[in-house]
Amino acid sequence: MKTDHVYPFVVWSCVVVLAGSARTVCGQPSSTTRNVPTKVGSVPVAEVLQRLGAKLEGGVSSDLLENYVNHFDRTDPNRDGKHTREEYVEKGRYMTPQARAGIFRASDGNGDGVVTRNEYVLNRIVTDEAKIIVQKMDDDQNGLVEREEFVRHATKLLADAGLAGQVFSSLDTNADGELPVPEYLQVWGKWARTGRKPAAERIAARQAEVRKTSDSKSSPSRSRRPGGEPPDGRTGGPPDVDEIFKRFDGNRDGKLQKQEIPEFVQQFILPADANQDGAVTKSELHTARQRQDGRPGGNSPGPPERKTATGRPGNNRAGNRSKRSSEPGQQGASSRNRERTARQFVERAMKFDADKDGKLDRQELLKLAEDQSRRPKTESRPHQPAP
Repeated sequence: MKTDHVYPFVVWSCVVVLAGSARTVCGQPSSTTRNVPTKVGSVPVAEVLQRLGAKLEGGVSSDLLENYVNHFDRTDPNRDGKHTREEYVEKGRYMTPQARAGIFRASDGNGDGVVTRNEYVLNRIVTDEAKIIVQKMDDDQNGLVEREEFVRHATKLLADAGLAGQVFSSLDTNADGELPVPEYLQVWGKWARTGRKPAAERIAARQAEVRKTSDSKSSPSRSRRPGGEPPDGRTGGPPDVDEIFKRFDGNRDGKLQKQEIPEFVQQFILPADANQDGAVTKSELHTARQRQDGRPGGNSPGPPERKTATGRPGNNRAGNRSKRSSEPGQQGASSRNRERTARQFVERAMKFDADKDGKLDRQELLKLAEDQSRRPKTESRPHQPAP
């Protein structure tokens, strides 16, 4: 299984298929932390997560926070800022009822039977990050992290082979020597909440931090980083280059190849392959971003000026169109609008990724097309995201 780096709209399945047989794992039970061990051996679980690379809400960007909030709001029909079991599980329109129930239980941090916006956002942060960390250990890419794989990778991070084995045993709740995604998320999610403040306080604190970061970098001289992306904490525009590579560079070789990128976003990444070697580097993507925004170092030549039969400059319509489209602010704004629209469409489309493999197969695409055909045209506009 490819590492799941999907856009910030990833959800989880409760069934893992291996060697032709389906095994159901009742993933993501209630995330309340009663009777959850606070240590692995002698090491606090908070320290275990930190040493494995987890940053939790401290590592999430403004864009990702915004995406999670928007996804919640689109599935909150009465806009009261919370999901009841009836709203989310019984009346939900995507995935299976079993999968929705698993997510609901995992998100309900205080076990009160209601999932607030902050509880949902925190759960998305925790589980999406956990999958990125653990699935990188799946060396044979079979969808399961075996004990040998986990211990080998975790020993480097924890600097303790014995502790690595204990951590695996804690995550391997059925003691079969393998970790499918829903199984380890059960424990990881509880560790991420043990001894910590409620979701509302944690998310509010992170939102305040990213706002402060954004305000400190809002002066004209620092409105963009050298690589071409808006500074951390921005509130709009496409994901920055580092975020794109974090999501899609499954083998962590610093290059994006076609098979690593979901088909519906390839058009925004693959054209940056300047040397046509079949892979896009960070440098190439930075340069492409600069060219789209019309900044120095990335300007492409316009069409040659057409001359009349007398040899004098003529009315080069194509050239005039090119000049008009590259007037200050227009080209960059147009590019950003296209990418923002694409991002919103991708987020909507991935709701139909039933098996959560980061791709849409034929059946899933058919369901997406059917949903699109039922939507009023006004509903598909960028400023009116679908519910």
